[in-house]
Amino acid sequence: MHTRKKSPRRHTPPQPPTLHSGQRLRLVLNTYGIPPTAFAEWMHVSPQCLNNWFSRGLPVDRVEKLATTLSVSKVWLETGERGR
Repeated sequence: MHTRKKSPRRHTPPQPPTLHSGQRLRLVLNTYGIPPTAFAEWMHVSPQCLNNWFSRGLPVDRVEKLATTLSVSKVWLETGERGR
């Protein structure tokens, strides 16, 4: 009787979860030490609005201004691709 050898399973290391745009915004604010309430006031939005961005992602019409304001790549802020 011929038995077939099983091929070894390839181990794929766990990938870090991909952040969405709101989480990347929070990361930038934390990195720069900017309090969210102060940033919300500076952007003329309510703290609740900023929290919604953190949870749900950034509105498309705000990404460019946010990227310019924070000196980060618009593409990175939107998609996470390329470095800050």
